[in-house]
Amino acid sequence: MHEATLTLTESERERLWVLKARGAGKLRAKEAAEQLGVSERQLRRLMRKFAARGDAAAVHGLKGRPGNRATPVKDRQRILRLYENRYSDYGPTLFAERLEERHGIKVSRETLRGWLVAAGRWKARIRRRERHPWRERRPRFGELVQLDSSQHDWFESGEKVWLVAAIDDATSVVFGLFASGDTVFANFDVIRSWVESHGRPLAFYVDRHTHFSVKDDEGCQRSETTQIGRALDELQIEMISAYTPQAKGRVERLFGTLQDRLVKELRERGIRTIEEANRFLVTTFWPAYNAKFARPARDPHGAHRPLTGEQRRKLGYVFSWREDRTLRPDETIQYDRRHFLLETRGAARLRPGRKVEVLLSADGSLRVVHQGRDIGFRELPARPSRAVRRKVHPGRVLNLAPSWTPPKTHPWRQAAALATAGLARTPSGSASAVACRGEGAARSPSAAWGALARGAPG
Repeated sequence: MHEATLTLTESERERLWVLKARGAGKLRAKEAAEQLGVSERQLRRLMRKFAARGDAAAVHGLKGRPGNRATPVKDRQRILRLYENRYSDYGPTLFAERLEERHGIKVSRETLRGWLVAAGRWKARIRRRERHPWRERRPRFGELVQLDSSQHDWFESGEKVWLVAAIDDATSVVFGLFASGDTVFANFDVIRSWVESHGRPLAFYVDRHTHFSVKDDEGCQRSETTQIGRALDELQIEMISAYTPQAKGRVERLFGTLQDRLVKELRERGIRTIEEANRFLVTTFWPAYNAKFARPARDPHGAHRPLTGEQRRKLGYVFSWREDRTLRPDETIQYDRRHFLLETRGAARLRPGRKVEVLLSADGSLRVVHQGRDIGFRELPARPSRAVRRKVHPGRVLNLAPSWTPPKTHPWRQAAALATAGLARTPSGSASAVACRGEGAARSPSAAWGALARGAPG
């Protein structure tokens, strides 16, 4: 009689033990079915199979054979060739989406992952243990919005640009824009777009970059308000600072996903400029991304607050770079090493020393505002000369003409010299000297010049 070697796994050995115990009458049918995880009807089938085939009944009939729903080898090879020719840097998840969208082939991402790992085209990643404590999502949309930026070669041109993005903590709704630098105005654009689209969230969760907080020489945070902090405060939006990248891990993980998906989307559409990329983000990418990955909030009542009419009208004022300047006596101010003459005559006249506010917009345009009123100005080609400051008495006209010193040859100086010489030749004890002192020894040079002009002796 021919004997075959039967190799059993741990689960198959457990199944064989249950079948033998049931055949020996040691287990009731209900108990045996519960241990095998099958119905009593299926147990009866297994017992008939055990009686006919013996221990081989514990082994699944398809063991060592391809499954009934397995992808044919020819199709599998075609998919792998397609991956190598067109999608060699795609991950299994994105590759599965592209196969279904563009080629009509539906394969699960885990199946693709196994094929790619077996072909040496993908390396299985070992998940690291998370050490940061887990935090539950906020329950309402708009309760907390995480804001951050990522510098990356988004256009695959060798030049890195910035993507400033915001993601809602409750729903994972995302919005972002590209910029040439991580500037205050780049963050202003994203915050303003979010506020105009959804309303005012309760809080923005940010890092401790200098855009959001001021630090001293030792790196400690100070109480001064930055331009972004001032804008959020005027809109009654709280700004919360994160002390570790893991604290705002949702937006950090978002950039990891976008550096894979968004880069390939831009490549497929031939987008190479920031302007084209931003149009694509607003009109196409973000709506599709949010429809695919956003999730409903636990609480359907959103936390966003609508903009008031006054706030909507003043958004341009709120999202401007604003600094105070002091008006000089010559009605000029200095800003960014440039000098401007203000048109403050008539009803709009301002006294020197008053504070005015200079507003800088993202396009580089300037405005000068005082108490909510715009003031006209023009830039001077050079720094104005300083005028002599004199104390102004009531009822007198301020004379800003520079002082004038007469030369040595001037008659005024000659008269003063003659008067001084005449006093010096007079003996100190003589009557004439006493008389000069009595008249005012010291006749002033102007008095001496007057005497000469009248013909009187010096």
